[in-house]
Parts: sequence; C-alpha cells; structure tokens
Amino acid sequence: MKKRILSILFVSSMTWMILLTFFTYGSYKFGSLRATIDFLRGERLLVDHKYVNLGTMPMNESIRFSYKLTNMSSSTVKILGVNMTCSCLRPTEVPDLIKPGESENLIVNILTKETMPDINLTIDLFTSDPLNQSISLNVIGVVKKGSG
Repeated sequence: MKKRILSILFVSSMTWMILLTFFTYGSYKFGSLRATIDFLRGERLLVDHKYVNLGTMPMNESIRFSYKLTNMSSSTVKILGVNMTCSCLRPTEVPDLIKPGESENLIVNILTKETMPDINLTIDLFTSDPLNQSISLNVIGVVKKGSG
C-alpha cells in the first residue's frame, strides 16, 4: 500500500514537472502562456495578448498601444485588412506581410473623447492564414472626466 502511494505521488509530481517545463518553454518560445495554448489549438499566427487594458485615461488624449503578431507557420502570412469598431481607433502601423518565424507589431492609437466613459472596443484583423482568417483583439479602459 505504501509503495503504491509513493508510486502515485512520483507519477503525479513528474507529470506536474513535465507540464511546468513544457509551459515554461512554450512561454519562452511563443511569448506567453496564452500564445502557447493558442499554438497547441492549431493557431499559427500568434498574438502576444488579445486583450489590452488601458486602465484609466485622461480625456482628449491620444494613447498608443500595440499587439505583437508572430507567424509560426511555414509560409508567409499576409495582413488583408483591419476593422475597428470605433472611429476613435487609428492603426498607425499595420504589417503587410509576416514571414515564417518572424514577428511584426500592429500599432494602434486611440483618441479618448468626452462621450466615451467606458471603452470596450474590438479590432478585427483579417489575414491570408487559412487557420486564422480573422482574429479579434479587444481594448478596454475608462476615460476620466474633467481631464484634458
């Protein structure tokens, strides 16, 4: 009985050690645990984070943020277009092509306005990747009244 319990504990601890090693390596290779999980699900155009929380922002300010796009496929991915759910969002740098194994940044500016106290916006990215023809990215935050 004691040997059986020790055997179960050993297998359990080895399983956790393997998982921890795998996810640590995946986070190193792909940039985050989220990207590692996306890769395991079959995605090959990885985004470092699909949600950006801008926190509390002053009114009438232009704020810049970015998403890192990494192509883990064996072919070049073309960015076909970007759709923003608000005219307050402006893409300032959109990569045309992302070569295999390379990363590019999608850089976006938001102009906060008095009429937008809570921000919950979506950026849709359209690509030539058959597994990721569209990727939804989210931006959240709060505009502080009386600033600017």
